[in-house]
Parts: sequence; structure tokens; C-alpha cells
Amino acid sequence: MIIAIEGVDQAGKKTQSEMLARALCREGRDVVTFEFPDYSTPVGKVIRERLGGSGGIRPEEIRRLREEENRRERTEEIWRERLEDILRLQEEENRRERLGEIRRLQEENRRERIEEVNRLRAENRLERLDEISRLREEENRRERLEDIRLRLQEENRRERLEDIRRLQEENRRERLEDIRRLQEENRRERLEDIRRLQEENRRERLEEIHHLLADNRLERLEEITAAAAAGQTLVMNRYYHSNMAYGLANGMQYSWLNYLDELMPRSDLVIVLDIDPDESFRRKASGRDAFEEDKGLLERVRAAYKKLAVGKEWHVLDASRTPEDIHSDVMATVRAAGGIAPAPVTTAAAGAAVGAPCRGA
Repeated sequence: MIIAIEGVDQAGKKTQSEMLARALCREGRDVVTFEFPDYSTPVGKVIRERLGGSGGIRPEEIRRLREEENRRERTEEIWRERLEDILRLQEEENRRERLGEIRRLQEENRRERIEEVNRLRAENRLERLDEISRLREEENRRERLEDIRLRLQEENRRERLEDIRRLQEENRRERLEDIRRLQEENRRERLEDIRRLQEENRRERLEEIHHLLADNRLERLEEITAAAAAGQTLVMNRYYHSNMAYGLANGMQYSWLNYLDELMPRSDLVIVLDIDPDESFRRKASGRDAFEEDKGLLERVRAAYKKLAVGKEWHVLDASRTPEDIHSDVMATVRAAGGIAPAPVTTAAAGAAVGAPCRGA
């Protein structure tokens, strides 16, 4: 008989597995225990490295990518502000140059008119007073006309300047809008590329870890098969059900997860120790591996266990109580499943046994 003790991290699986193994030994069963992941094997050592941070999925990596994106956004904002300042300064410089050119031309025209008047006055100085009076009247008329012309020119100049400013402002706004639109499009494309690459890398790393977890159990397949064939009771501190629950929580396909462990002997009884992730973190606040430190993941794993339990008739027990109360329910569940019928105890324990609990029990 294969009994699997399952649940999220810090649910008490190891404690209940050991208590169950000792109780079954006292009931006359030949018991061998297994614990997965088994970090003593070659694959288990790789798993420890992956979950411990050497190539694992670390929150620090996600935080670094977010900080990098925030830095890029701040840089884009600074460049946007600088571009606006540059456009504003260029516009001001162009306006000053145009005003200076207009003033220069007006001054040249004024000087030319004064020189022309002085020349005419010098030539006609000896002419009759009536001619002088006529010229003066003509000059006054011209000045009035010139004033009118200058006033009209000034009005036209102001209107043209206003049109120029309006067009420049419209063009500046359009350019800024185009720049913002392009920057936003580029930012979205970069974010989309980052998210896509992150998701691809995350899925690849997750698939690798779930492959390794399944391979870790295959390393013990011969011992498990032999123990089951010998009529021993196998108590599993995690089995292939764990890979199923964590895999579903990580977005893996059920059929693919089932395929990974299709060679493993099927369990006869699955007991899920259920606790809230907050309780898990209270029991162990630090030193957690890559899966353990993600509270959101633990919440999804808990939900996956409960959903699988309904369809597969797994037994879910409240693991927030004392170890003794939980053990009492575990024993009742095992008895109801017929797992405590007395059987002869063999003298040798399987090589994969953890602690060989029947000896000296």
C-alpha cells in the first residue's frame, strides 16, 4: 500500500509521515518511508541548486527587470523634457532673429529717407518759398503716408508673426505628439518583449524544474517498485501528486504533468494537509526556497490541491491544529482505507527508506 502525505510547504508533512510510519509499525506493518525531493541523489542535488537560487526563478530577477523598466521610463521623460526645452529655445531664438532683421530694415529705410530729405532740402534751398512750402507739404504728406504704410506694415508683420507663432506652436505640438506616440509605442513594444521573454524564460525554467522533480522520483523507482511488490507499506512525504499541484499552480498542462510521472506506481491513499499560506510563513519566516518564498504561488498550490482532491477522492485534513490532533485524523483515514490490517514485519528495509522506522519501534 502506498500512502502519500501531501500539502503546501510547512504543512507538517514530515512530522505526520514519521508519526504515521511509527504508528503503522506498532500495528504490525512493515513500513518504508520516502521523501521527495530526495536531495541525496544526483538529480536531487541539481534540484536543490535550482530552488536555492542557482538558475532558479528568483523574485530578485523580476524586481531587477521592473527597476530597469522604471529607469528607462524616467530617462524617456527627461529626454522628453529636454526636447521641449530645445524646441522652445529654438523658437525664441528664431523670433529674436526675425525681430532684429525687421528693426534693421526699418532703421535703414528711415536713414535713407532722412538723407533723401536733407539732399533735396540742400538742392532746393535757394528756390522760392512757395516751392519750399510745397515740398514741405509733400514731405508731410509722404511722412503721413509713410506712417500709414509703416503702421500697416507693422500690423501685417504682427499678423504674420502671430500666424508664424501659431503654425510653429501647432507644428511643435504635432511633433511632440508624434514623439510621445512613438515613445509610447516603443515603450509598449519593449514591455511586451520583456514580458514575453520573461514568460518564456519562466516557463522554460519551470518545465525544467518539474522535469527534474519527476526524474528525482524515477531515481527511486526500482526501490519503490520492489517495496510495493514485497507487500510493504510505503509512506511518502510528497509523491507525484505534489508535482501535479505545483505544476498546475505554475500554469503547466495537466496532461503533460501526468505524463512526467506515468511510470511511477499509483498511490492507494492520498492525504492532503491543508494550511493557509500565512500560517506556512508564520511557521518558517526565512530560509525558504524559490517555490516556498512565493506566497501567491502557495495560495494557487493550495487551491490546486483542493480541486484535485475533489476529482480524485483525496482526503483533505485541517493541518492548522496540533500534531497529535492531525495524527489522530490521519490514523482514522488510514484505517478507513484498510491500511492497518496486520501484516508480518520483514527483517530488511528497502534501501530508499528514510530512517527505517520499523526497526526498534
